[in-house]
Amino acid sequence: MAFDVIRDITQRVKELDITFEDAGLITNAYLLLDDKISQLNDLNIKTIQITLDGPEDVHDTRRVLIGGRPTYQRIMDNIDALMNSSYEGSCSIRVNVDKNNLSGFFDLRTHLLERFKGKNLTVYAGHVDTTRDHKYDKNCNLCAEEWTGFTIEQYRHLGVAPGEGIYPDGNVFNICSANTRNSFVIGPEGELYKCWEDVGKQDMVIGSIFENDPVTHPELVALYSVGTDPYLDSECLACKVLPICGGGCANRRLRVKHFQEDDLEFCSLYKDNIVAYLMEYYDAFLTQEMCGDVLNPGWKAKKGKGYRMVQPVRREE
Repeated sequence: MAFDVIRDITQRVKELDITFEDAGLITNAYLLLDDKISQLNDLNIKTIQITLDGPEDVHDTRRVLIGGRPTYQRIMDNIDALMNSSYEGSCSIRVNVDKNNLSGFFDLRTHLLERFKGKNLTVYAGHVDTTRDHKYDKNCNLCAEEWTGFTIEQYRHLGVAPGEGIYPDGNVFNICSANTRNSFVIGPEGELYKCWEDVGKQDMVIGSIFENDPVTHPELVALYSVGTDPYLDSECLACKVLPICGGGCANRRLRVKHFQEDDLEFCSLYKDNIVAYLMEYYDAFLTQEMCGDVLNPGWKAKKGKGYRMVQPVRREE
C-alpha cells in the first residue's frame, strides 16, 4: 500500500504546474521486488537508501518477520535485482551501528562494495540512537565520544569523512527542516511536524494539511525557531566552537532546554573533539604534500578548504 501511495502522490504532483525535479526513497528493501523496481525511473526516484542492521548473522537477530523468519538474504536478492535493472539513480546502504555490531561494519562494507562493484552504490554507517523512554537497551547507544572515535577510524582506514566533515567548515545557520520557515514533515494521516524525529508524537503536531490554515500550533513552530537559537543561549555564547557548530541538533536542543530531557547530547561533535579532527586533517594534508614531493617532484598540493598563506604585515611606526 505504501508504494501505491507514492505512485499516487507522484502522479498528482506531475499534474500540477510545478517543477518536480526528483524524489528519494528510504526502504528496508524487503518488498522492493521487480514490479516496483521497474517503476522507479517513471516515479522520478533518483536516490534510494536501504537500511541494514549489520552483517547477516546480526541483522537476522534484529530484523525479522512476525513469525521470526530472517530477512537479510531476501534484501540482498532485491538489491541484486535493483543493481542489475535499468534503474538510473543511485543507491546507498545505511548500516545501523551500535556498540554490539560496530566491529562488523568494516568487513560488511568491504563485502557489499565488492559484491556490487561497478554499480552506483555506496555504503555508510548510521548512528543508532534512542529516546530516554525507549524500550531498546540504552547500553547499546554510542555516546558522542565513541561515535567520534569510530568516525576518525573510518577516516583513517577508508578515507570516509563523517557527516560533519573532518575540517570544521562551519554550519553557521544550522539549516534543517526543524528551524526552516517553509519546511515541514507530513505524517501518515496528513499531520504536520517541524522535524522527522517528531513523527508519531501527538504533542509535537503543529498542524494538518487538511486545515485551511495548516499550522494550528504556531507556538510550537515559534519555539523551534527561537527556542533552539544558540545565539540566545549563554552557554553557547561562551563556547569555543560557536558558530562553527551551528548550535548542534535543533530537535535535541528543544527537548533538553524546554522538555527537560536532560540526558540527551545535542552539541556538535566539534565541541569536544575539534583538536582531534584538526589533527586528522593536518595529517592528511601533510601526507598529500609528502606524496607529491616523493612521487611527483615539483607538484604542489591544492590548498585545502580552510587553509591560506599567511604573510607578516609591517606596521607603520
